[in-house]
Amino acid sequence: MEKNVGSVDSVIRVMIGLVLLFAAAALAPKWILSAAAVVIALVLLYTALSERCPLYRLFRCSTRKEPPAPVGPAVPRQG
Repeated sequence: MEKNVGSVDSVIRVMIGLVLLFAAAALAPKWILSAAAVVIALVLLYTALSERCPLYRLFRCSTRKEPPAPVGPAVPRQG
């Protein structure tokens, strides 16, 4: 699977994932909410670090900027 998560998208996913992990710790007595927060956080962190999102692939979208086309070797002009 090709990379389809851009750098800004990755940073946002990491920040939300970390917030959810801290929220899960605060919600520990409510184990269902805590477990849901942990699962969502782990998914966000995984997709951020791997730069691959299965949902983006499903919908054929990407937030990753395409690298510039490679420039070939200079060809000397004849004349």
